[in-house]
Amino acid sequence: MAPIKQQVEQQGTAITTITTKWTALESEGTRAAEEEAARRRAAEEGELTPEQKAEKERQGLFAQSVLTNARITENECAVTLERDFPKLVPEFRQMCANTNWQTKALPNYQQQCMRAI
Repeated sequence: MAPIKQQVEQQGTAITTITTKWTALESEGTRAAEEEAARRRAAEEGELTPEQKAEKERQGLFAQSVLTNARITENECAVTLERDFPKLVPEFRQMCANTNWQTKALPNYQQQCMRAI
């Protein structure tokens, strides 16, 4: 009976050791994930240098300017399209809405709109 009892105690000790190691691994993984998430949030929320903040603001203003100019261009093209094919205007506007702002910033965006028509 003593050998069986000794084996059971050894296996119990081994299980306790494995459980302890597993718990340590889980807590380390959770801690690392939380630290990474905190770093991302900090970067997104504004731990930027003054130069980075200024650049981000300039990019935002540039994007707004591009979108405003593109909207004017798109309206001019839509008026042209509306005269000949009024049923296609909603499809054209949807296409314009799905176009990213970097494409709208290209110097030939008006020509692209006219070709789309």
